[in-house]
Amino acid sequence: LDVVERDAAHRLAAELLLQAGAPAESAAGHLLRVAPRADSFVVSTLRQASERSLAQGAAEAAVGYLSRALDEQTDPAVRAEVLVELGLAERRTNGPAAADHLWAGLKLLPDRTRRCAVALELGRALWFTDRIPDALAVFQQALDELGRERDPDLYELLLAELISSAWWDAQAYPLAEAAIGELDLDALHEGLGGEILLATMAHYRYRLGQQRELAIELARRALAPGNLLASGSIAFYYAVNVLPRSGLLDEAVSILNQAVAQARRRGDIFNVAFMLMWRGYCQTRRGDLRAAVADLREAIDLCVAHGMLVAWPYNIAFLALALLEQGETDEAARVIDQGDFPEQLPLGQVPLVWFRLSRGRLRIETGSAERGVEELLQVG
Repeated sequence: LDVVERDAAHRLAAELLLQAGAPAESAAGHLLRVAPRADSFVVSTLRQASERSLAQGAAEAAVGYLSRALDEQTDPAVRAEVLVELGLAERRTNGPAAADHLWAGLKLLPDRTRRCAVALELGRALWFTDRIPDALAVFQQALDELGRERDPDLYELLLAELISSAWWDAQAYPLAEAAIGELDLDALHEGLGGEILLATMAHYRYRLGQQRELAIELARRALAPGNLLASGSIAFYYAVNVLPRSGLLDEAVSILNQAVAQARRRGDIFNVAFMLMWRGYCQTRRGDLRAAVADLREAIDLCVAHGMLVAWPYNIAFLALALLEQGETDEAARVIDQGDFPEQLPLGQVPLVWFRLSRGRLRIETGSAERGVEELLQVG
């Protein structure tokens, strides 16, 4: 068979499989072998195969189907949705690629509300890959474009992400403070956006060291409906982390155990890494150091493999601290070196605080007390 005849045979095989009730993935196996043209059947079948693969936790397969679908010549509206679907699939496997494809799809979308919904996912992907200024710009533009009245729940989702992205950097922190000052928790729209804002405010309260019982109440209210975990929002961790900081370590680990299992089933690599990191932190606090080290090492491996940069200082810090608790100072030093951070670090970046605390403690325990104390004093 020549190329044209072979392509026609594969396409026919895909059609016959679908007509016989076979899953879209079976048909997609043939269509992946067809040369790209401008075939809407190829695009729609590959999108269906991707959707089914994601539901089964096979994110890599979904990315492969959608990447091939992009090769077809389609109208801008269809191309926009394929780009968005590809970016969402890549959020489970490749953060930088996810951000790039979501941004490309966003630019092609004609509907305002749809653009703002995609902006929510784009901003989260940018945050996970440590592009926080870009994330803030995306969230702010979407808030300005949407307006509260058009879609209250989406507006609150965007607002919550803006706040939680802004307070990670000293220069952007006033933006978060201003938004928090305007919040009325009693007037929140009932939905995921309101739950995320409750979690965000619980986190804010415990960070200030104010109203412990209120922080716990807000965190539990946010977690109770069970929507935060699947939302992809950092707010899940905001709510959960109120618990260990309030002395409720067993409750936090129980929630994280369930969350890790669910995220593994979904193939949600980013959230698995983040959950393992915070579970490792809790396990260290509980004294289960072997479990802590295992969780934290796996979290580091996932971050390295999938470009999850925003958590890197925490991963290094938490693993080093767990190793120090085990008395493994040489291994802790190796982990600190693996972090590849310079000697002089900026003081205004929250994610670096934990790293500097662990490096300072390591120096004290390995005979460089003066340098260690100096580092701790700089952190404050």
